[in-house]
Amino acid sequence: MIEVSFSLHNDDGSPAEEITRTLPRVPAIGEMIGVPDGGLGRSYQVIDVLWNLWPDGSTTALVRANELDWHANISKVEDTWRQAHRA
Repeated sequence: MIEVSFSLHNDDGSPAEEITRTLPRVPAIGEMIGVPDGGLGRSYQVIDVLWNLWPDGSTTALVRANELDWHANISKVEDTWRQAHRA
């Protein structure tokens, strides 16, 4: 499990929220993410991932993501979902 800090930004680029979760994997750049109990129930696209490899052997990551309006970008959302769920 990896401690992941999310820096979430509104669609205009302004900071929205910062949250931390312990996850089995870190989202990739370009991946669509949702944050059900944070993120104000919105969808985000990962734009940057910063890995931290600490001397004690632990690993953390900082993920920066921008809000993505589903209605305006539905084809992009659909393509990303299909790529993520290929067999």
